[in-house]
Amino acid sequence: MSLELLVENARIVDGTGSPWFRGAVGVTDGTISHVRRAADHGLDAETRIDAGGSVVCPGFIDAHSHSDLELFADPTLAPKTRQGITTEILGQDGFSMAPLYDESAIDGWRERLSGLAGRLDREWGWNSIGEYLDEIERAGLAPNVATLVGHGTVRYEVLGMEDVTPTDADLEEMAGLVREGLEDGAIGLSTGLVYAPQTYSDTEEVSRLVAELEPYGQPFVAHVRSEGRWIWEALDEFIDVGAEHGVPLHISHFKLTGEEQQGKAERLLAQVEIARERGVDLTADQYPYTAGSSMLTSLLPPWVQSQDSTAIRETLADPERREEIRADVEEWRIDGWENVGGRPVGTGSR
Repeated sequence: MSLELLVENARIVDGTGSPWFRGAVGVTDGTISHVRRAADHGLDAETRIDAGGSVVCPGFIDAHSHSDLELFADPTLAPKTRQGITTEILGQDGFSMAPLYDESAIDGWRERLSGLAGRLDREWGWNSIGEYLDEIERAGLAPNVATLVGHGTVRYEVLGMEDVTPTDADLEEMAGLVREGLEDGAIGLSTGLVYAPQTYSDTEEVSRLVAELEPYGQPFVAHVRSEGRWIWEALDEFIDVGAEHGVPLHISHFKLTGEEQQGKAERLLAQVEIARERGVDLTADQYPYTAGSSMLTSLLPPWVQSQDSTAIRETLADPERREEIRADVEEWRIDGWENVGGRPVGTGSR
């Protein structure tokens, strides 16, 4: 039988958890049609590749990606595809590229996200999640992508960067944007409760938005409110919201940070098991390296993060305001704030 493509002399890992085996993989019309264990497979193809004993396996899924804008500059996402990553989950930490309809605010959001997502050197050609996905399709993207709808994005659309409690009407507008995003194809809701503007949200706000996931059975994905001093309270909040609404939960970059939490990994893992015993569908991801990165503004107290970039620079140039910032960081004056800069050097980073 003649196929389009044949990869032979491969060590095949099929993704089922079974041990690898030697064999061949055949492709017809762009789809895997044959997997044979024997070296004498009896297959032929227009193109034959001798894998030379290399591993052939299903593509990897990057469960936490910030390639939301990079994919327009490099539709192949070459650094990822060269590592075998064929699927990316975008819209992480509450920062999706849509829905945004306030044209006067889009430039400000672009500026906010540039530390994570980079910059797109052209106008955004979308407002809704659906339009964003259509724009991706037109870019001729090589890998598969899916996006979450971001809590921060919908809050910014309705309330800007202000540290305010939403009215009932505001909450309903935000919930409507989440619902619209899910209808447009978003695969869940994300938040990053250490980042502005979602750091200003209370549990009631988070719960109201998570409620929109119930009819869809889609997950709530969170960079929880703390990974250090307040992590136990942060996990309780996250798990309780998921239990209330019966939606799957996923913790982004699952870890402990800071000297006060050293040696407590078993307690952290036990929290996952306890949640599962409650019937909560809880999973987590972790990056396999010791370095981390974030936006520089995440080191600043929440009252500074609510300002635009010009106001932040003015605040940092003011000696009295800098002293307030120093005291907030060094003296831990703000309860519940994920004070990354207040940790001794070398005790962990985002």
